[in-house]
Amino acid sequence: SKPRSTSQKALDYSESTKRSSRADYQAGSRLMNAYTADLKARSNKLIRRDLPLKEWRIVLDPGHGGRDPGAIVENKDGEDRKVFVVEDEYVYDMAMRIMESLILYGAEVELTVLSPNHLKRDNYPAYETFVNEKNEVYNDAIYNRKTDPLVRPGSHNIQRRRMVANRFVKGARRKRSLFLSLHADNSPGRPRGPLVLYQGKGERIDKASKKFAEVVQRALDQRSLPSQIGSRNLAVLRGNRAHAEVLVEIRNVSFIEDAWALRFHEKRQKDAERIVKGILAYAK
Repeated sequence: SKPRSTSQKALDYSESTKRSSRADYQAGSRLMNAYTADLKARSNKLIRRDLPLKEWRIVLDPGHGGRDPGAIVENKDGEDRKVFVVEDEYVYDMAMRIMESLILYGAEVELTVLSPNHLKRDNYPAYETFVNEKNEVYNDAIYNRKTDPLVRPGSHNIQRRRMVANRFVKGARRKRSLFLSLHADNSPGRPRGPLVLYQGKGERIDKASKKFAEVVQRALDQRSLPSQIGSRNLAVLRGNRAHAEVLVEIRNVSFIEDAWALRFHEKRQKDAERIVKGILAYAK
C-alpha cells in the first residue's frame, strides 16, 4: 500500500494507520520473511569464500519510526520548490539496503523495527519525498498483541529495541554478533557528514564497540566529506548484549547538502555500501 500523499506536505504532516499494531506487525513480518527468504536462497547458491559473514548475527536498528519520525527538515529541490525530509523513512530505507548486502554475504540479520507496507524504495522523482507514515512497529510478536497504541516505537519504549536485539544475538557464536543503529541527525552544532558513536560513560569505554566504531568510521570517511567518531551514553546501546555495537548518524540534515543527499536512492545506496564495507572489515 502507498501513503495517501505522494510526498511529505509540511513539517507537521503525518499519516496514521487504521490497523492495529498487531495487524501491522503481521503484515510487516510477511513482507520481511518473503524478502529475506529470497535473499537467503540467492546466498545459498554462493560458495563459502563468497560468504565472509557466515555465522555472524547482525542487528540493524532503523532509528525512530512509529510515533516518532525523528528529524523533519525543510529543503529545496533543483527548481527551488520546498521539499520535506523525514529522518525515519530514509534511514529505514538505508537499513534495508544494508540488510540486503549482509544477507548475501551470509549473515543472519534482524531489524528492530518493521514497516508493514514497503521494503527499500527508489526515488522517481526525488522531489516526491517519503511521507511520515506512523505505521512502523517493533519486531516483536508478543509486544504487538497489546491494544494500547503506545506500543508503537517512540522515545518512551526505546528499551524494546535492546530487547529485540538481545533476543536475536543470544544464540550467536562467541564475538560474532553486532548491533548498528542508524540515524540522520539534525545538529547545527556539528559538521556535515557521518558520525559514528560507541557506548561510553565517563572513563568506562566498551573496547570492542570502540574498535568497531573506528573501523566503520574509516569506511565512511571521504576526502570531500570526513567522518567523525565519538562516545556517548546512549540508551539504545546501554545494556546491549551484542559483542560490539555502534550508532551511526549517516548524515547531518541541518545542512542542506546532507538533507539533499539523503533524498536520492543512489546516494543512500553508496552510504549503505560504505557501512557494509566497515562491517566486513571488522569481521576480518
